[in-house]
Amino acid sequence: MQSVQSGNIQQMDTLYRRYKQVVFGYLYGIHRDYDLAQDLLQTVFFRVMKYSHTFQLDSNFRHWLFRIAKNVSKDHFLKNRQASMDAIGDWSEKLVAQQQTERELLQRESKQLLQQALKHLDHPQREVLVLSKLKGMKYADIADILQCSEGAVKLKVFRALKALRKVYVTLENR
Repeated sequence: MQSVQSGNIQQMDTLYRRYKQVVFGYLYGIHRDYDLAQDLLQTVFFRVMKYSHTFQLDSNFRHWLFRIAKNVSKDHFLKNRQASMDAIGDWSEKLVAQQQTERELLQRESKQLLQQALKHLDHPQREVLVLSKLKGMKYADIADILQCSEGAVKLKVFRALKALRKVYVTLENR
């Protein structure tokens, strides 16, 4: 390193050949991207040359080199963090949209299946389910319409739901 500091740039080649594998291994281990590690390796040795005047000759060159590599890696991360966050944001928005589309499709399919199942019920069962579940009427009001007791309406709704469930499952398993 002393020769490089003195202006002998050819000695950089010796330093590069000696340390490129360990620095590359360090960078690749962090980023897990071969091409990026190669690019960052070049940046590390560019900075070694650029800041060679800051190296203290009584210091450990390897430690100094790895501090530069750590800083290059950190700089890359900070510079690309916003781009990564934007990409994550785009990706998550697409995922949410896809999940909503799938959920809507499932709901639509379920609704169609429920309508088919309702068609398989007899008229009184369909009537009591439409009034209670689809129209949201109270059992007392349905009892007035059907001219029966509230307890009878509850029993009819229970039996109609049981029949509907059985038809729905049968249709779903086809």
